[in-house]
Amino acid sequence: MKKIVVLFAIIITIVGFIVWNGSFNSPQKSTNTFLKNIQKGNWKSASSYIKNSDAKEYFLEETQDKYNGFVFKKIKYEIGKIKKDDKQASISVKIIAIDKRKAQDIAFEKIRKEILEKDSIESHVVDTIPYVLKVVESPSAEKVTLPVKIKLVKVGDEWKVDLTEDFMDALTGTYDRRTDKHIEFERIDSTDEK
Repeated sequence: MKKIVVLFAIIITIVGFIVWNGSFNSPQKSTNTFLKNIQKGNWKSASSYIKNSDAKEYFLEETQDKYNGFVFKKIKYEIGKIKKDDKQASISVKIIAIDKRKAQDIAFEKIRKEILEKDSIESHVVDTIPYVLKVVESPSAEKVTLPVKIKLVKVGDEWKVDLTEDFMDALTGTYDRRTDKHIEFERIDSTDEK
């Protein structure tokens, strides 16, 4: 009887390891943990899921920006369909973020009104960040839903995010770059490291 109980316990343990290991090393699990770390402001933990070291450095630099650091933590997300083979995966994700364009428009309008109220002809240089932060801190700040594909690559036993410009745009609530001719965007390279 003891042998049957021991054998049963061993089988359960093996099955448990197989199931646990499969879910631990899945693209969905890596994506979910990556996004949860972003929501919590655990930038270094989130960056450990990024494949390319240049993209990882870029991500960490972006989190130092007052606006980005704040809005990254306010995102919500929905994980959708996955396409996967042995070494690569692509997961459809909807990122719900503060609408950066609308927040900036509201902030610029407030700044314009303040400048006009000062009734002064002299030129003004205004730090816009505090104004934009006030807008995005409001619970009524407008949101935008941006569909993106998160690409992952298997590195050893782990799934790593191949960080893309579209994903970073979604985090900040930036969309339709073509209409933002007056803003210069820094590009990141998501090519493979050798």
